Amino acid sequence: MRAIIKTIVKVGIVVKQQTLTDEQIQFARTARQNFRIIALTTISFTRVSYTYDRPYLDKVILDCQQTLKRCVTDLLSENSHDRIDLVFNRLRSPQLLDSIFSEQATKEQRQALVELCDLLEILVNPKPQT
Repeated sequence: MRAIIKTIVKVGIVVKQQTLTDEQIQFARTARQNFRIIALTTISFTRVSYTYDRPYLDKVILDCQQTLKRCVTDLLSENSHDRIDLVFNRLRSPQLLDSIFSEQATKEQRQALVELCDLLEILVNPKPQT
């Protein structure tokens, strides 16, 4: 969890400093699109039974990892790059993915996944403020 938080904070700081080249900005946009695809895919796999496709989700997560690393190549330390790999490689773990989307998941696991998807839906489909 600590690695995830540190990674998010460091990438956020880099973006806020507005020191990205045009190419890095394009990589950041692509990574953002990939995060959205990951979120929507997770929601779909949760809401629609028997749609889980690990190879597809693994590819999308790997694409996001590679794009994010290309975005911050010259901006973050080797430790930060290792942290990005740690986070994404854990997310890509077949055992983790299979257990998350298993039809044999416990009631508590299923409820946690549904709650996560509810939050992901808010992030990918924000309601306009009035």
